[in-house]
Amino acid sequence: GLAHQDDELARDFHVKNTAIGGNYDLGLARVFLAYNQAKYTGLAKQNEWSVGLRAPLGATTLVAQYARSNGDDLGKSESLGLSAEYSLSKRTTAYGAYNKTNAYQNLVKNHAFGLGVRHSF
Repeated sequence: GLAHQDDELARDFHVKNTAIGGNYDLGLARVFLAYNQAKYTGLAKQNEWSVGLRAPLGATTLVAQYARSNGDDLGKSESLGLSAEYSLSKRTTAYGAYNKTNAYQNLVKNHAFGLGVRHSF
């Protein structure tokens, strides 16, 4: 898909995002690719991209994603996400996820881990 968004974050300060992305089913797994260019008022543009993989293995689905952003003013940021989902029934899934993010030239570092159960009504 293709998308464009123009947000006014504050008076006379805008961010414009232009993104393209898609996915392809390889049979054993689905591959995701995306690219975005973010332009901030008064700052250089950021080029952002991500790649992901979703692989169902019986009742389990494994997901991995990597994203990176580069720009002159905001620097480099990158993120890695891993998750596993296990189907307990037709409408209930247990999941575990981990994410590691280094943002703004490693000024911000974050590690997140989550466990849960999702039920669809």
